Formats: sequence, C-alpha cells, structure tokens
Amino acid sequence: MPLPGSAAQPAGRTFLRDRAYDALFQAIQTSQLVPGEVLRDDELMEWLGMSRTPIRHALIRLAESGLIEMSAGRQTTVAELAPERTNRALFVSGICNEYAVVRLIGSDAPGVADELATQRAEVAAGVEAGDGPRIARGIGAFFDVLTNRIGNPELERQVRRIDAELARFLAPGDSTTPIDTEWLRRGVESVHDAFVADDPDAARAALRELYAPTHRDFLERFREPEID
Repeated sequence: MPLPGSAAQPAGRTFLRDRAYDALFQAIQTSQLVPGEVLRDDELMEWLGMSRTPIRHALIRLAESGLIEMSAGRQTTVAELAPERTNRALFVSGICNEYAVVRLIGSDAPGVADELATQRAEVAAGVEAGDGPRIARGIGAFFDVLTNRIGNPELERQVRRIDAELARFLAPGDSTTPIDTEWLRRGVESVHDAFVADDPDAARAALRELYAPTHRDFLERFREPEID
C-alpha cells in the first residue's frame, strides 16, 4: 500500500479510533486509497502513528459501511465501487429523511430552518467549487440536522452508516455513478425553503423530488420481473 501523505490531526480531543477512522475515510473518499488496494496493519500503524487496536476499530467501522472488505484469513482491501449497493443506500436514505421531515415540520420549523441554512450554504459552496467531498459533507450535515432533532439513537446510527456510503458516491474519480450536483443543490434549497415556510406538503414534495431519480433507478434495477 503506497502511504498517503501524513494523516491530518483533528483539533480538539478525540479518541484514537475516531482519528483513525476519519483519516482512512478521507483517504478512501478522495481516492488516495483506491478500490482493491490492500490495507496492511503495519503500514497503517506507520502512517497514522498509532497502535493496531484503534486502527482495527476503525477498519471494522469502515467495513460495516461497505467501504472496505475484511474477513478472517484474507487481506483487508478497499471495497470496489458498487453502484447497486450505493443505490440501495440512497433508497433507504430517502425513507429516513422523509420520516424526519414528517416528524419535524410544523413543530419547530423555524428553529430547524436556521440550522439548515448553514449547511445549505456549504452544499452550494461545494457545488460552486466542484468539490465532491465537500458537497457530501454538506449534504450529510444538512440531513443530520433533521436526524439529530428526532432523538432516536438507532436512527442516528443507521444514518451515519448510510452517509459513509453516500459520501463515497460523490468521491472524485467515481465515473461509474455520475451525478448532477446542481440537482442536489436545488433539492437541498427546496427542502430548506419548505422549512422556512413551515409547509409540510412542500417539504415532503421537495424531498421526494430530490430522491426521484434514485427511486426510478432502484425500481429499474431491483424490481422483480413481471409475469405475463
């Protein structure tokens, strides 16, 4: 494994396993670590400057999100890109986010709208810069506002797992799954505008429109063949 540049050290106090996860996740998302690349513990320990234990914790978490492949007796590798798996993640993401919208709109819509505004701006900045990882972070943070407001730990855990897969969907060099980033920006803006207006019907419609291409693709790929 050719080692990337020195792993960035985040500010503030963090657990070593979280630092390892963040560094590996970023390296995969930005294609410093490419699909099929072998991840060896000794090389990761040298790169990250930490022991095997936090690194193994990070690798297990990445495996749970489908970003790496690891099993007993086999090499640990960066997972190959899988549009079908990503499409499934998008489908589930749409369901989770629609649930959050339905729960929150009309309760504290102005407060939610204020929190969403910052992430809306971050998505727009990422689109303007053509920065896929930044767009992914902005969209993830945008919908995290909704998930965190619900206060359901299991929902939060599942959404974090899905977000990791979707962030890779916007990674540089992933030409197998081209995406219209302007569509994403408009969708995020429409959802935010609906919260500003405290309009539940508009919020639900905006979210469904944002995910509409994904739903169509999901049905085309995974629908059972019709019986004549």
